[in-house]
Parts: sequence; structure tokens; C-alpha cells
Amino acid sequence: MSLILPPHVHAARAAAKLKAHIEAWARDVIWKEYPGHLFSVEFSLFDRSYQINHPLMASNKASMFIPGTCDNVEAELKRLAGEVLERANLPRKALESYQQYDDAQATAKEAFKCR
Repeated sequence: MSLILPPHVHAARAAAKLKAHIEAWARDVIWKEYPGHLFSVEFSLFDRSYQINHPLMASNKASMFIPGTCDNVEAELKRLAGEVLERANLPRKALESYQQYDDAQATAKEAFKCR
């Protein structure tokens, strides 16, 4: 005997799969542009916004946001990820070692301070 799940459970599972797929696409866009850098992306199904996170921004609980009304999400993902690296004084090229993150901690702490 198999368990019959209510329709809202199926919808929730489908939404979670869609969210994971969109987040993976956004991460791939950033990682192809800036290989080796530790970006993560969260997508909101509610308002279709993207939140870009990076370990150097974590100390100030900072994030970069792309609103759901953005016309060119791919270009905006690349631009904001580049902005994070620029503020932390990290090269936009491929990351050579994670020691570069340790060296950039002080710069990033000041760069991502709430204003």
C-alpha cells in the first residue's frame, strides 16, 4: 500500500526543486566568471529576488540583492559578484589560494560595514 500525499506536498516539492535549479544556475554564472571564489546564491520564489553571499561579507552580515524586477539577471549577477571582489580588494581572475581571503579580511570588514 502506497502513501497518497496531498497536492500541496507535491507543489512544495516542485517549488523546492525549482528554487534549487535556479540557485545552481546563478552560482554557475558567477563561478564561470570568477572561478574559485566562494560565492553562494539564494533565490526567493516569493518575490523572484536573488541574494548573493560571500564569506568575506559574513562578518558584517552583508549581502548583495538583485530585485525580481531586474531585466538582465545574468549580467547583474556578474556585476555584483565583481563588486564584492573589488570592495574586498581581491582579483577578479581565478583565485590562486584561499590564503588571499585571509589577507583580505580586514579590507572586507571595512568595505562591507553598514553605512
